[in-house]
Amino acid sequence: MSARLAVVGASGLVGATVLTVLAGRRLGARPLDLVVHRREPTEIPSGLETRVCLLDDYDFAGVELAFFCLDEQGAERHIPRALAAGAWVVDNSSLHRLAPDVPLVVPGVSDTDWHTCAPRRIVANPNCSTIQLVHVLAPLEERWGLSEVAVATYQAVSGAGREALEDFRRSCVCPAEALPPPIRGVARPLLHDVVAEIGPLDEEGWSREERKIVRETRRILGRPDLTVRATAVRVPVAVGHGEAVFVRLDRPADVSEVRTTLAARPPLRVYDDLAAGRAPSPRVEAAGKDEVAVGRLRLGPDDPRLLSFWIVADNLRRGAATNAVEIAEGLLAAAQGAKSRSG
Repeated sequence: MSARLAVVGASGLVGATVLTVLAGRRLGARPLDLVVHRREPTEIPSGLETRVCLLDDYDFAGVELAFFCLDEQGAERHIPRALAAGAWVVDNSSLHRLAPDVPLVVPGVSDTDWHTCAPRRIVANPNCSTIQLVHVLAPLEERWGLSEVAVATYQAVSGAGREALEDFRRSCVCPAEALPPPIRGVARPLLHDVVAEIGPLDEEGWSREERKIVRETRRILGRPDLTVRATAVRVPVAVGHGEAVFVRLDRPADVSEVRTTLAARPPLRVYDDLAAGRAPSPRVEAAGKDEVAVGRLRLGPDDPRLLSFWIVADNLRRGAATNAVEIAEGLLAAAQGAKSRSG
């Protein structure tokens, strides 16, 4: 029988999305434990061989790989238990993202020698906004070089968690003349508005979300010297983060060549029909998909090294679950290859 996988935090938005992604891939044929804080109705995609287990009592023995979809506190408490039992861990929290001995991986961008993961047996999954951003920045860096990046994110409510999304959906039926109710995890009422801060601000006025984008982008691209600035904004959208990005290239570019270069790099898809005037939107081109949709590509107007564009991606799939599953596929393939060579 195949070794088991575990999704820890399977009842949360990211954990539930991991199940959906697994159901469509070969990895989903393995026996799967849904590890939750408490027993509650959980939608399980068809085709998965699952059992539901309580986290505090869960025995990680026999688990080959565990997806951790918990917050930092939960990850800090329970990941050592999984490691002690011999499991590999893909951590979706921010706990290990900047740890120098833990790879921070976006497959196709920061692929790593999976054997270097062996000492800690942990791979960190980056922030959702960072993942979609670096998918576009990486081919630009390779072809033209990057000297500066500025990004304004327009982040969906689902990025704040299941309770926030439930609150938001209830608020959508609020009468237009009434004050919208608060949403858990969001600083101010969001319906018919935007909130230009995600989480508390530090003494310099930066949010933790903005700091994550800066630090993780530099680390994934291997560019600790890269100038990156971010403004993170919460918008009244259920699923799908948008980002307005402005970069300064090291060398002049031609916009048609930029389109061609990006279109050749999955999971990117370029939507740049100038005649139609259509830019990709979170609801239409992102939600439920694994693509990173790119549009509004333009240079200048006075400098062919200044490139601006708009990108959208499903923050639960491409920005979290799909990236985690792709990491797991790489880890398990490498582990299987090592077994075959030693056998």
